[in-house]
Amino acid sequence: DSIPEIKNARNVYAAPQQIVSIKVHDYMDLRKILQGRSDEIIRKFLDADIATLQHKLSRIAHSRIKYVDDLGVKMTIPNYYRPVMAHEDFVWLLKDIKKGKHLGTVNILIYKYPINDDDSYIDQISLRDSITKKYVHGQMAGSYMEIEKNYYPLSVETELGDMFAIESRGLWRTEGDFMGCPFINYTMWDDQTNTIYGIDGFVYFPSQDKSQYIFELEALLKTFQISGR
Repeated sequence: DSIPEIKNARNVYAAPQQIVSIKVHDYMDLRKILQGRSDEIIRKFLDADIATLQHKLSRIAHSRIKYVDDLGVKMTIPNYYRPVMAHEDFVWLLKDIKKGKHLGTVNILIYKYPINDDDSYIDQISLRDSITKKYVHGQMAGSYMEIEKNYYPLSVETELGDMFAIESRGLWRTEGDFMGCPFINYTMWDDQTNTIYGIDGFVYFPSQDKSQYIFELEALLKTFQISGR
């Protein structure tokens, strides 16, 4: 055939399964497609993996968490996460992880910030820093979490449900202490209530691989919904 094409299919020979079929005339066409649309193809597989993990985690999710409900938020939260801090505008959920003698935690932060007339431009990085400085403290007196600015996070525009969102990925550190690891964050603006919502996942697991935990956090954060919508 003279017209190259890409087709996507789900669960053709097994389930869960994502298949991408590429039909081309010759190797030159194949090279052009892979060079020009590789990000799109990879995203198909990642989205399929996320959907599969979300379905799996929904089977062991809390039926409800009062503190999350009080924020006006709905999310899939597996039953091995527990609340460790809750305020009117902030909830911190945590699960413990262990590998041999190594101990760590996987964490979810959910927060909201009502915008008022006195607010100037609010960016997602500054807002996260202000929230973690207030609530997420280190072991040393006066220490607190903030984003590592020497490796500034990568931010991209995306959608979460029916809402415009900014996705940020990077590293966090603890001011006044010696702690740090990766995070993923989604920041949304609800134009109906003029409120900014932030959902954040971060891992603390020194010297151990953390990619699987960040992937789990991405899957969980992408279940975010505002109650009543």
